[in-house]
Amino acid sequence: MNFIQTLTPQVAIAAREELNLSQTKVAQDIGLSRSYLSQFESGKRVLEDRWQEELVTYYENHGWKAPDPSISHHKQAQGANTVCARDGFVVSQDLPNMTVEELLGEYYDNARELEDRRSAEVPRGFFGGVNVPKAMRHVLGVTLLTSRQCEIKRLLHGEAEL
Repeated sequence: MNFIQTLTPQVAIAAREELNLSQTKVAQDIGLSRSYLSQFESGKRVLEDRWQEELVTYYENHGWKAPDPSISHHKQAQGANTVCARDGFVVSQDLPNMTVEELLGEYYDNARELEDRRSAEVPRGFFGGVNVPKAMRHVLGVTLLTSRQCEIKRLLHGEAEL
């Protein structure tokens, strides 16, 4: 049996933040609900062994090295940088971590909804022609979601007010 690094909530948070990943991205990638990961990281739940293993493997595959417990680690100063990368997004460091998590979660939810809408059939009328009112509602929904995606990116970049 291979030894698997046991993650404490603090080590899990540090690993995720070191890799600049959101809870939503990690949870989606390993098949865990974001709320379960959040509850684990906040110390409200214990992670099952299989999820511990999945999480450690995921972080290691993304380049994370488990800290040597004999060495004290301190978070490095960020210097003059006002942005960082998170799930491939440029994110303002002025945003609270929870806000970033919520915005990224909404972004991923919207992306799934847009994909579903893009693959949907054009609404047809009784004689097979385009049902214009339904098609217009469909197009409006896609346009609004796309607009919100742009707004989320602006919020993450720090270019718009929350």
